[in-house]
Amino acid sequence: MDENRENEYHQDEIDLMEIFSVLWKRKWLIVLIVILAVILALGWCMYTSQSYTMALIKLNFAGIDKHAYPDGSEFDMHDIISSDILDQAAKSIENPEHLKVFQNKPRGFVFIDPFIPVEVKEKMQQMEKQKQTYIYLPDQFYLRFIEPRQSVFSYEDKKQLLIATVSVYEEKFKKDYIDQPLLAMDLKDDSFADRDFLDSIDILNTQLNKYNAFLADRIKDAGYFRSIKSGLSFVDISNSLTKLKNIDLQEMESIVRMAYLSKKKDVLLKKYEYRIANIEKQMKKKAGEAEIAKALLASVWEKEKARYPAGIEKSAQATTQMLLDSSMLEKLTEKEYISFLIKRVLDSEVEANSLEIDREYLGEDLKRLLDASDNQVFSIDVVQQSLNEIKNEVVMLGEQANTLNQEFLQQKFTSIIKILRQPAPYTQYAKNPKLVLAVSFIVGLIVAVFLVFFMEFFSSYRKQAGFVSPEDKHIKS
Repeated sequence: MDENRENEYHQDEIDLMEIFSVLWKRKWLIVLIVILAVILALGWCMYTSQSYTMALIKLNFAGIDKHAYPDGSEFDMHDIISSDILDQAAKSIENPEHLKVFQNKPRGFVFIDPFIPVEVKEKMQQMEKQKQTYIYLPDQFYLRFIEPRQSVFSYEDKKQLLIATVSVYEEKFKKDYIDQPLLAMDLKDDSFADRDFLDSIDILNTQLNKYNAFLADRIKDAGYFRSIKSGLSFVDISNSLTKLKNIDLQEMESIVRMAYLSKKKDVLLKKYEYRIANIEKQMKKKAGEAEIAKALLASVWEKEKARYPAGIEKSAQATTQMLLDSSMLEKLTEKEYISFLIKRVLDSEVEANSLEIDREYLGEDLKRLLDASDNQVFSIDVVQQSLNEIKNEVVMLGEQANTLNQEFLQQKFTSIIKILRQPAPYTQYAKNPKLVLAVSFIVGLIVAVFLVFFMEFFSSYRKQAGFVSPEDKHIKS
């Protein structure tokens, strides 16, 4: 039995040696087939690959965490590669032919995708397992220049175009949110030339109120921001405007009103006369309303006395509606219309008395204006010059506010878009090249071994069938 085992062992050893002999005999064929398989796999990887240049950028401005611009409008990452931006960025391509190819279809070459950190991806996967949604608004993006297999653009073309795209977007952002003055300078050099003093003062008051409202909003945003160039802050400018309004402008208004100064006295007189006439008209109207209400009240009183001889109840249940002239009284819809009529009489008389007081004051002002002497303490030229000086100071403070605002915004939006990774060339494969080469090597080796053993089997079969190869015939001869 031991002899049989030994014979089997020797037989196995002989078979293994024969296998190695067959493989070694046709080793070059095996090597050739494996090399051919690897070359074919490598060619397939290259054929299905795409060359591209990629940069990683980061946005840094207020609101990007919510995907919104500083003015609250919605942010879209494709704004960075909009057609107008790519058209301007294309000027960085120096080769005219390449430039023409790009301009025919710019969005066919430049693409943008969000960059999602690894920890965020893991968080998303965990939330998906729990059947929940994880919302992530990225502030970093991949900017890619991708072209087909037939390379047209050089690496330098692609690199410069991506950098130019970032620069053009940054310039557009600055133009939209930084460079535009937010205070409209409405006061022109001749804005007071044809206006009377009180009209000019009203215009200055309106402008000062608008400036102060703007500065109040800026102070909330900027806090104690102070200019490096001028040393001013928004608080300083606001204090200057407040002083100008509450002291200088009010002083000029008091002088104009007390001295009845006017560049067009005849026009001012007409205005006073018109206002007095209008007040008298309103007084007559109110007096008429009071008289009508009194007459109606007396009529209602008589009817109530006839209906209730014992006395008039405080709350009558009458439902009759009275319709008067629309310019005097509206429909009486209250059940207690007696109380309404009494109130109407009192209101009309109070308004008439108030108008009488206004008319008296206007009459006194008109008399003083008519009696005003030409030898006044403050001449018209002096007042005009003072108002112009106030106007110039308002304009100067407005310009300072605009300059400070631009400086603040430039500092606030410093590096609003930053290139974290400079443009670099990459190749994108349909499959992992290392995996493809490894698989092709193994498959090629298996196919080669199978083919070698098939050829050896076919050769042995021919010999057993009586076929003699030309080599064997030569040996026998």
